[in-house]
Amino acid sequence: MNSTLLSLPLQFGIVDISLHPEAHPIGKYRFKIGKKVVEIPLLPVSIVMGLVFVLLGLWIASLGEEGVNLFKLGGGLLALWGIASALIFYSFFSYYKNFEIKSEIREVERQFDDAMFQLGHLLYTGQPIEKSLERLKMSTGKLKISKLFERILDNIRRFGFNFKKAIFDPRVGAAKFYPSYIIRNMLSIVADSVERGITGAAKTMMAIGSYLKSVHSVEEYMKETLDETISDMSFMMNLLAPISCGIVVGLATVMVMVLYHLVNIIASITGLSSSITPLADASFLMGIVDIKKIVPAEAFLVIVGSYMLEVIVLLSGFLTTLEYGGDPIEKHRLITKGVLFGMLIFTFCVLAIYFIFGSLIKLMWKP
Repeated sequence: MNSTLLSLPLQFGIVDISLHPEAHPIGKYRFKIGKKVVEIPLLPVSIVMGLVFVLLGLWIASLGEEGVNLFKLGGGLLALWGIASALIFYSFFSYYKNFEIKSEIREVERQFDDAMFQLGHLLYTGQPIEKSLERLKMSTGKLKISKLFERILDNIRRFGFNFKKAIFDPRVGAAKFYPSYIIRNMLSIVADSVERGITGAAKTMMAIGSYLKSVHSVEEYMKETLDETISDMSFMMNLLAPISCGIVVGLATVMVMVLYHLVNIIASITGLSSSITPLADASFLMGIVDIKKIVPAEAFLVIVGSYMLEVIVLLSGFLTTLEYGGDPIEKHRLITKGVLFGMLIFTFCVLAIYFIFGSLIKLMWKP
């Protein structure tokens, strides 16, 4: 997958959320206690939480009798959910708050071209930049980008900054809250053009609006081109892998149940027919099937389930690079969603096959 991705052309830009003052690093969760900001490392917490579920699952599995039963199966599922819960916990709290910030910035990027057209038209009428920003803020009041213009105006009026400093001041500049290469570069061009004259700034903003519309058209075309590949990968990650692995585990569990019933039947026959020497010989029974060497159903469940989780994580990384340019926030979002729904589907398939076919087997061989 890495070889394939390295051969692709450059695609979508990534919003560097780490530069935002309210964002937290990947792998840490930030919250406030009064005025103090506390960061909790997620990795040790997720490992401890996962180990608790795994150990609890192993303990429940040890309570069941030899063979296949609900204790063994439930314990195996709980142990697998322990591994999955560690992945879900770590990924969810790595992206949750950052995703809101990133979504707002992406929305501003999409609205930036129209806003530049409007600001260019306002400047063409001869109005000063502050008055033009005020009218633009009012006309975009329901859009996310209005907060950007509101921050710029607030810095101009409160601190007496000029247009460029109101945007790029290191402490309170508006660009500090929008760590997007597109937004910052375009605002830098606009700020420089404003210093050289209103008419030139108006033409620059109109050109920026046209350029951004072309960029958005190219992005939409690339998304349409990759849509089939992305859909196939999403289907494999969200449905095909969990269903196929769940069916494999469910059928393997049924096969182990059948083998145990066969062993019990043959053992009962040898007990009733001791005069038949081959049947009465225990080595004959062990020669047919050594039940002690069969992989326990709960162990097989954890092995196949772990493989499913690996597939989901790998495909999440692949899809993130294809669709979002390798954005770590999107990667953790896809891992959280994929692991959660994958485990739900996997658990449903295993339990459904166990209860349906297990009840039939018990009914067929009911003494």
